[in-house]
Amino acid sequence: MVSIEKLAALTPESGDLLCTEIIGEQHVQVRQLGNLRWMNFGDVPLQSIILIEDPARLIFPYTEAMMAAFLFCEHPVKLLNLGFGGGCLERFLWSVNPEIPIVSVESSEAVISLSKRYFSIPESFQVSNLSAEAYLNQSKGQYSIIFCDIFDADGHPPCMTDPVFFSKVYEHLCEDGVAVFNTIVSSEQDLIDILLPLRLSFPWVCLLDLPRLNNVLLFASRQKPPVNVILKNRAEKLSNIMGIDLCEVAEHLTLLPKSRAT
Repeated sequence: MVSIEKLAALTPESGDLLCTEIIGEQHVQVRQLGNLRWMNFGDVPLQSIILIEDPARLIFPYTEAMMAAFLFCEHPVKLLNLGFGGGCLERFLWSVNPEIPIVSVESSEAVISLSKRYFSIPESFQVSNLSAEAYLNQSKGQYSIIFCDIFDADGHPPCMTDPVFFSKVYEHLCEDGVAVFNTIVSSEQDLIDILLPLRLSFPWVCLLDLPRLNNVLLFASRQKPPVNVILKNRAEKLSNIMGIDLCEVAEHLTLLPKSRAT
């Protein structure tokens, strides 16, 4: 287990430099220290981190917590990952159930290339090189679970406060599906700026606060989520299957009042 303290101690200069790519005005580095390898985006370290000896393992607690999406949608048919990055969700999900189809979307061609060179993603794996908005605008598919973990150099891209974007996510979600959004917020207003447009489309939202990392996960669905006892029962089963503790996540989910989404 890699502790949060160990991850927090890493800086943009930590470890050995393996590669540098220029994306727009940003220098993206791949660095390695011992058994850990990651990308740096400018002054922001520790993106797409991988444990070399166990590449399927989810390193960040928030990525483990995102797997709580399976508590809401017990038998997913097809998954969509908006914000592929280094492919940590894909590697983990392939190790759990390689039969579930995953559609992956990443706005940076360079990041896709780096993921295949340094982060155990097969060269043959297809990743749509589009922004999340562009993909949703052109796709007609529907998905059981939609993961959304998208950031740019300034933090959240503008779409994360755009009602049109959330309405597109809603349109691509199956009736019994769930979309999970990873957000990093520094104030209550930051969270409100995302929640208000989100709730214009989604009547049901569960919130999970991860204060040690400043992450807040938002699980949005068309239908009312299962009651707590069902979520806890599913969490026990999934924790055994996935090898991660979803029981604590289930206990800390907060169901927001139903919105008047249209």
